Amino acid sequence: MTRTRILYLLGALVAVPSLFAAAASGCATKNEGTGGTGGATHTTSSTTTTGTGGTGTGGTGTGGDITCGVGAVSATIQDVTQGTVGVGIDVSITGAVVMSQKFVIDGTLSAGQPCLWAVFVSAPGLTTTAPNTGILVLSYGNPATVPDGGTQAYCPLLEQAPAGDAIPDDIQPGDVVDIVGETDYHLLQNCASEPNGSQVEQFQIAKACRFQKTGVATPPTPAVVSASDYATFADQTTAARSFHDDWGGVKVRLANVNATDTGNTGSAVGQYGVITLDEAGMSVGDIYYEGYFAPFQPCKASAVFDVTPGATQNFAFIDGFHHMDYCTWGLSVNDKCSDFSPQSNDCTAASCAPY
Repeated sequence: MTRTRILYLLGALVAVPSLFAAAASGCATKNEGTGGTGGATHTTSSTTTTGTGGTGTGGTGTGGDITCGVGAVSATIQDVTQGTVGVGIDVSITGAVVMSQKFVIDGTLSAGQPCLWAVFVSAPGLTTTAPNTGILVLSYGNPATVPDGGTQAYCPLLEQAPAGDAIPDDIQPGDVVDIVGETDYHLLQNCASEPNGSQVEQFQIAKACRFQKTGVATPPTPAVVSASDYATFADQTTAARSFHDDWGGVKVRLANVNATDTGNTGSAVGQYGVITLDEAGMSVGDIYYEGYFAPFQPCKASAVFDVTPGATQNFAFIDGFHHMDYCTWGLSVNDKCSDFSPQSNDCTAASCAPY
């Protein structure tokens, strides 16, 4: 998230010896954990139960929550994003296709607060994404901890410790999953006082207690957003509610767009790694940024698009999820090498994800 990025950056300044032993913000990684670390607490509409935890290697235990799925309504992603099922309803979704890496929504918390992890998924059976076919899934995991010698609490770094939520740490695009969670239509209260803060909520599946891999599939290619919709894409008011409801959580493509270095900084990338496009001021953020490792691993740092001061960077395309980043509806990129054309200047491989 844009606001979280400030804190991550400050966190990267702590003593280097603590980097590899401490917890931090998350990106999708090949999990090297040693097993489950206790069941996450799940609240259904009527009952709260804490599981006893899982064991094993190569993944995190999702807990022994015996209430997970009890009373859940069988639903599709379209049922949720079209409002067919209400808000605050436990639902069971079968055969969803993972579209993104696993990432942490807010990785800088008070010590002891549970970390909130997320992943984007798509409805099954698609070759190209479409309205109402994508959604963000969230799950609470292990609490944030303070690194040795530090003062700020951070969420676990997936390379170093299991996240402890229901989403497997080694999940990656193309995995087919069954999900149990609670429907939500979410907007932070802060947004009302933010400059150009969104007035439109985002559909999501919250408090996921089950995220079980059942197979693999080819993820659908992103639908191309029409240039005639760019103004609506960037509109944060209720006038754009229908568009955001339809396309929120869906991976889409912006084609032939531009970012001008209006500040004469020599970069098309603005503060906190956000790219503001000339077309209607559309905002492009990311979900791959990871402050602790950013100075050492380019794939976890902000994208780099150097230009002559005052010049314009043209993108043949940018792929990402139409998503409300903190309080701004925009695009959130999953992979700074394959989701940009041209790719980020610092890319040394065809793709940065999965790590």
